[in-house]
Amino acid sequence: MWRNSSLKLSTLVCLCLLTIIFASMNKLFPDVLGFVKPQFLRDAPSSKDSRCQLKLQLDPCKCSRTIHWYSPYCPSQVIRSNTSIKDKIDIVVDEWQKQSTCGTWATLRGPAQKVVSYSLYGKFPSEYHSGLEQLAPLVVKMYPEWVMRIYLDLSLKQQREWACNLACNNQHIDLCDTGNISGVGDVRQSSGTSWRFCVVGDPLVERYIVRDADSPILQREVDAVDDWISSGKCFHVMRDNAHHGVSMVAGTWGGCNTWQASKATPIRDSMLKSSLAWNQDQPVLWAYMWPWAIMNVTIHDSYTCLRFPGSLPFPTQRYNDTFIGMRSYREEFKNDGVRSECPMECRPAQHKDWKYC
Repeated sequence: MWRNSSLKLSTLVCLCLLTIIFASMNKLFPDVLGFVKPQFLRDAPSSKDSRCQLKLQLDPCKCSRTIHWYSPYCPSQVIRSNTSIKDKIDIVVDEWQKQSTCGTWATLRGPAQKVVSYSLYGKFPSEYHSGLEQLAPLVVKMYPEWVMRIYLDLSLKQQREWACNLACNNQHIDLCDTGNISGVGDVRQSSGTSWRFCVVGDPLVERYIVRDADSPILQREVDAVDDWISSGKCFHVMRDNAHHGVSMVAGTWGGCNTWQASKATPIRDSMLKSSLAWNQDQPVLWAYMWPWAIMNVTIHDSYTCLRFPGSLPFPTQRYNDTFIGMRSYREEFKNDGVRSECPMECRPAQHKDWKYC
């Protein structure tokens, strides 16, 4: 009995000594011989916690935002109170070795972002401004873990104050100043509707969807987006109205920045440049994006599927007469809706009874 107790005590002492040795080596010599922290000493991973966090005031707004990023350590210069905000931001940006095609706000979120991209242009205030106010909580609800980007001109004082108020009260919103888009430049001379295309080729964005500021987010849309993501295809096109009889509708498509990534930047730049001359977003999509997207795309089409071979029916039935891309946030189109039956060929095989598919 005494021997058993002695053996247990010796074993316990050895385990304690080993734990102290492992902890000391990991603290003092973390990189020696590729030393790996033993599993029983590692912190449990948590989606809410990160190894580094920093509270910063981000120009041009006066509010602060806490930035979280995952790193083996927190650089002492970031934690140090006498380090300037600019230097702190530069240190964090260096962590990614990449910059977003939005601005500092978006860059500090790090890689693998999922983005809902909007343009905001024209007079202030407008129905597009009020539309974005309604969309802000909807994006959180319908697309959790996605970021809402707004591409707009922040040199306009009233609009800047409005935008800062919206972003400061919604942590999932990033403001992208079209007068100085990192990696792209000043795009204000391009068509305002095309500014949201700046998300194409962003090295920190994994997947994006491009939407209109006057269109609500429907559950039908989210179901179609989920179907697209499950398909593994890079691009997504939705046509949900008899008048959507074109290759791509500017506010109902999406893409990824991981497939043939080297093509994304030239295509984006061509769209922005050409929109300056055409003053429209649809034609540049058809000319530059569609020939590329068609090679790796999921298409949902409820009315013109016969015109575009390979189109799929929407996975869920239409609710009332609503449709994806409806402009009901504008008074002129508050009664937007579809009221004609969709072709039998565009209905799901198991739901030919869906007259308004």
